[in-house]
Amino acid sequence: FFSPSTHMPRIVPCFWQMWIHWLPYLLLLFVPGLGEDPGGQPGALTLFPPTKVAYVDATLDHFSFTSKQTFRQKYLVFDKFWTADRSGPILFYFGNEGAIEDFYNNSGAMFELATEFHAQVVMLEHRYYGESVPFASLNSSTLRFLTIEQALADAALFLAQKTTLLGCSASSRACQVVVFGGSYGGMLTAWFRLKYPHLTAGGIASSAPVDLYPGEHKAPAFYKATMATFQAHSGTCARTLQSALTRLATLGRTAAGRRELARQFRTCGPLSERTGTEALLFYVWGALA
Repeated sequence: FFSPSTHMPRIVPCFWQMWIHWLPYLLLLFVPGLGEDPGGQPGALTLFPPTKVAYVDATLDHFSFTSKQTFRQKYLVFDKFWTADRSGPILFYFGNEGAIEDFYNNSGAMFELATEFHAQVVMLEHRYYGESVPFASLNSSTLRFLTIEQALADAALFLAQKTTLLGCSASSRACQVVVFGGSYGGMLTAWFRLKYPHLTAGGIASSAPVDLYPGEHKAPAFYKATMATFQAHSGTCARTLQSALTRLATLGRTAAGRRELARQFRTCGPLSERTGTEALLFYVWGALA
């Protein structure tokens, strides 16, 4: 298993902060209707407010034989549809790179399934995000525990305690777990099924590019399919996006163009000739996908 940073392109300092700042504005400019109110429909936090908000003492380093340090890891539970004998299935969501409430609010499909299968919904916040932050300060020393391996082990230890933490029946066949995740969380779901198959009965991984690595030339096909989606919605939208991407690539070929991109996107430093432009296009394509 890999650390998320293993295959990321090298980018200028603070570039990700700049991108987060400008991304909403770029999408609002390029994607018609994106900023409109979709009917004012309430999210899962409103429709299915958690019946339990709790914290578990999670192990900081699962692979150390000497350290016993722990941190408080947040999890949310909704059990109003769960079977009365507390033996029904558990739908477990892998928290992504953000506060767990955000993913809870946007995961309505899990609650629809919970209604049908009389299941308990459980969502575990990812370490180092939301309220599940082990250290007050973040630096190269404290961030060394932010890895995929540690995140998978967090979920494994949590689910191994489902009888105690979630009130499951002690029967060996009770509380079968199905794991869910999307994007990075979907990748965690797929990897969890490989690493800890004995803890779950199945998994649903949405938009989980576990087999997409740099240099394998699969990305262009994926991006082409993405652009086809915009084309189906609006030919004008697709042409505008393609024109913008071409313009970005063109500006990145000259020193003056890179200076203009750095100014427009407020980068923390100048864009390098190769990696700076590549990183910009990488993030734009990622946002569109």
